[in-house]
Amino acid sequence: MEVKREFTTLFDYDLWANLKWFPFCEEEPLRRIMEHILRTQIIWLERSGGKNSFTAGTPWDLIEEINMAWKEHILSSDLEQTIHYQNSLGQKFAQPRRDVARHVINHGTYHRGQIRGMAEMMGVEDFPDTDYIFYLREPRG
Repeated sequence: MEVKREFTTLFDYDLWANLKWFPFCEEEPLRRIMEHILRTQIIWLERSGGKNSFTAGTPWDLIEEINMAWKEHILSSDLEQTIHYQNSLGQKFAQPRRDVARHVINHGTYHRGQIRGMAEMMGVEDFPDTDYIFYLREPRG
């Protein structure tokens, strides 16, 4: 259960970081990158056997539902089970579900870093620090 708790914490962090960046992603191209993060989470959830029962709306509108679906999937699945899937090019792969979940978290972190770099180039100065350590230090009620 320890591993599952670690993964649900990582998805809590991912949601926290995405929500911190949302106010900065109102305009292109930052919005496009954030939407890519969220669309990719849906794709990987489906590939790994999770349920996509989202209400209508854009990934932007569904951020909390996507996150909850991932956490429910982690808690109800065997993370060591190998899943078989095809990528967008039709190539077939197989990986343990835990590696897919870890990829989803890393993918979001990578692209939020991309958003930060672009925001700096656009002259934004007061953007959030969303490193994992800041998430851990922030009090939760």
